[in-house]
Amino acid sequence: MNQKSRLYMFYWILKNTVILLLIFACFYVAWADQRVFNTLQSWIGRFVILVGGSINVMHYMILKRSTRSFDKPERLVDTKGLFGKVRHPMYLGDALMMLGFSLLYAHWQGWLVGLFGWFFVWLLAKEEDHQMAAWFPQEHDAWRRRTGLVFPKW
Repeated sequence: MNQKSRLYMFYWILKNTVILLLIFACFYVAWADQRVFNTLQSWIGRFVILVGGSINVMHYMILKRSTRSFDKPERLVDTKGLFGKVRHPMYLGDALMMLGFSLLYAHWQGWLVGLFGWFFVWLLAKEEDHQMAAWFPQEHDAWRRRTGLVFPKW
């Protein structure tokens, strides 16, 4: 495993640790004070979590149907789903889920952890973008100009 792969795995582990921390924080709050989960903010958080999770599942299915290998795809998937607007829609889904859990947790620590998570999502997207640019230089350059990294470019 080379240095770049180790760095990518490190970022991936940190991103998923943040998601788990936010989930456990929500369970802790639910156990300590259930009234927190009956607010408008908590319902918005639930909705945002569902939207983020749906984006993840939908784009996982798109990638699964479009390429045989996630490690080294044989072609660049750049038009299906949100791929026409954002290069990393699954990271967008992760970021939305973190936002939703932060809304659900409703405490400054949740927002702080969520910000760290968003930073790791951005680092992962940058790493993956460099890898895709190396594999598909011409297609990626055109795709990069018309799309956002994690958030859509309209």
